[in-house]
Amino acid sequence: GTKFSNLGSGFQQGQQIASQFQQGQQRRDAAQRATDVSTQQNTKFDQEQSQIRNNVLGSLAEQLKGVPLESRAGLIAQNAQELSKFNIDASVFQNADLSDAELDNVIAGAKSFRPALAQTTGQRDFQSKTQGLTEEEILRAQKVDLGLVPRAGLSAAERIAEDEKLAENIATVEGKKAEAKEKGKLKVQKELLPSIRGEIKKAEKEAVVKGETFTALNRAKAALPGLREVTEKLKVLADVATFTTGGKILNLLAKESGFGATKGATARTTMRAVVDNQVLPLLRDTFGAAFTKAEGDSLRNTLLDPDTAPDQMKATLDAFIEQKIRNIETSERELGVEPVTDLTRLSDEDLLKQLEAARGGQ
Repeated sequence: GTKFSNLGSGFQQGQQIASQFQQGQQRRDAAQRATDVSTQQNTKFDQEQSQIRNNVLGSLAEQLKGVPLESRAGLIAQNAQELSKFNIDASVFQNADLSDAELDNVIAGAKSFRPALAQTTGQRDFQSKTQGLTEEEILRAQKVDLGLVPRAGLSAAERIAEDEKLAENIATVEGKKAEAKEKGKLKVQKELLPSIRGEIKKAEKEAVVKGETFTALNRAKAALPGLREVTEKLKVLADVATFTTGGKILNLLAKESGFGATKGATARTTMRAVVDNQVLPLLRDTFGAAFTKAEGDSLRNTLLDPDTAPDQMKATLDAFIEQKIRNIETSERELGVEPVTDLTRLSDEDLLKQLEAARGGQ
């Protein structure tokens, strides 16, 4: 019998759809191995299949309208194999109404199927997402879907990223804030730098003074045992040295009578030598400018005063040493170091140990 006019051209679109069908079949096979997402893909594939069949039926109806009514059923039977590629069973058309009016209905149905399908899919998707919500919440969801209101789940960063104008405004504000902050920092630096530099210079001067004080303190601490040793020697000599006028006359008579110098005269000479050659130089070396010449002369006159009794001389020596110890302790407190042992509170035995240690055990 007669076949479709230009059947190859008429089914060209069908061949393209068949290719899509095969691709869809592959997607369907993969979707069957997936989880919930694959179920949605299967649903979409079924919808695509329905769309393909409707497209083929629409094309078939248009071709049949160009053939006499009595030949239409035979043409369908002759092309049953081609139709089976699209899951269309040709046998269903054996007793079907193939009039032009019915074919027009098929064509119209095929054209309207795709928008209706899309609308139904969208509605089902929205309904599944809004299931269990109140009417007010559903209305808001519709507004969100239409872009009338922002999504509640968006973070501040996401909203900024989506709104170019907002991002630009925020960048401008942040830039101005950074600029103001930098200007404020420079202003503070300009105002504070002189004060900071002044504090630095002050700290440097204090460090120098403190360093000098620390050095002087170390010298004094190192010299203290030696001072104590020579003052103890002076105290021993004070018991036998003669400085009074009577004592001097007795020494002179003994010398002129051929008996030589007395013990008191020798002690006095030794004492003077210790003061001039040991005590005063040690004090000058230890305390430097802090030990003035006037202070040295006063100490010498006191220790070598001919009218000074031995007990008074010893008391002067003890007071002198104690004052030096107090001066050292004061410096230590100012510098925040541990005070030296107060030698004035040591027993004679402990004091001798200190002196021996200072002399290296000799």
